[in-house]
Parts: sequence; C-alpha cells; structure tokens
Amino acid sequence: MIIQSRIRLLLLNFFLCLALVFGFNIEVAKAETKPKPPIQLFGTVEFKAAKEKIPAWISVLDRQGKSNFFPSGAKWRGSYEAFKTKYKSLEGNLKDQLALVNMYWNQYPYREDIHNVYKTEDYWAVLDEMVANSGDCEDYAIAKFYTLKDLGFPTDKMRIVVVHEMIRNIAHAVLAVYIEGDIVILDNLSNKIFSHSILSNYDPRFSINESWRWVHMRPKSKKK
Repeated sequence: MIIQSRIRLLLLNFFLCLALVFGFNIEVAKAETKPKPPIQLFGTVEFKAAKEKIPAWISVLDRQGKSNFFPSGAKWRGSYEAFKTKYKSLEGNLKDQLALVNMYWNQYPYREDIHNVYKTEDYWAVLDEMVANSGDCEDYAIAKFYTLKDLGFPTDKMRIVVVHEMIRNIAHAVLAVYIEGDIVILDNLSNKIFSHSILSNYDPRFSINESWRWVHMRPKSKKK
C-alpha cells in the first residue's frame, strides 16, 4: 500500500509538472504573438484621413508623376549615378544609407519660396524644380521622399511631416522614415539623422505619404 501510494504521488507530481510546463509554454506563445503597439510619431496620437485635404501635396503627386525623377542637373560630387553607387555600397546599413540621402539633398542651399522663382509664400517643389532652384524645408523632405522611392524604399514606410518647431516658434517640415522599430528623421537642419524620440522641440501637425494623411494630437496628460 505504501509503495502504491508513493507511485500515485510520483505520477501526480509528474502530471502537475507537465501541466505547468505546457501551460507556461502556452502563455509564452501568446505573449510572442501579441501585436506590438504602433509607434507614436513624436509621441502623438494620430488619426488617418484623406490626403486630398492638402492641395499642395496633391499638386506634387501630379507634377512629380509627369517629371523626371532625377534631371541631368542633379549633382553629388559628380553625378546622381555616383550617389547611387555610394548608396548601394552601404547595403546592410540602412541608417548610413538614410544619412547619405539626407546629406545629398542638404548640399543644396536653403531658399525661401518668396525669394525663389515662385514668388509665393508656400510652394511645394518637385525634384526637377528643387535641382534647378533649391528650396525650403518641405522641398528637401519631398526630394528625400522621392529619392528613397527611386532607390526602392517602400513609400508606406515614409511620411513628410509638417511640424511646429517650438524653439523658433515656426512651421517646419521633415521626412520621417519607419525602420527597425523606430522612426528616424531626415532634416535639412542637420546632416545627421536622429530618432524622433529625442527631437522634443518638434510638435507634428500632420503627416502625409502617397496614400494617406494623418492628423496628430498630443495625448492629454492624466490628472493626478
């Protein structure tokens, strides 16, 4: 009887261990398949909307579709082909490739629309116009967007973002690129690229790509 009781106890412990092991594995599997929350651009809540509400961008989509991606006048220490060769040589290091695209267009001098050939307060230029006339912040962002598209980067992983730059209290535009669980910012104010999480002076108003527009809002802080 004593031996049988011990056998039953051992079997009970064995099955309990099995239950614990398989139960633990099930919980781990659930945790692994649970989708990660979306990254909040500059820490904001975003709402998807129709891109047609931004006429300047709709005009860019139309005009860029009718123009050459990279006119013969585009230069980078020689030519756009030299730039592409350098970009391909950095394959496997996406951040270095993005930094190269950022620097490529930042070599063009900043020129406000009102002082450009457009003689208007807010003109969004396409690539051949940027090459011919330079441009301001949104023109750099547009040029970088289409450069990356030409190099095969998916457009649904990029957005042109119009922000309020809080230090200078002015409107500004940058290109946001979603990579490796982060969002990096290509900015005409710096040849270096930074994670959106450290650029606390940027408050996004809206972002756009070829498919959608997003409106951004700061989440309300919880009352203590």
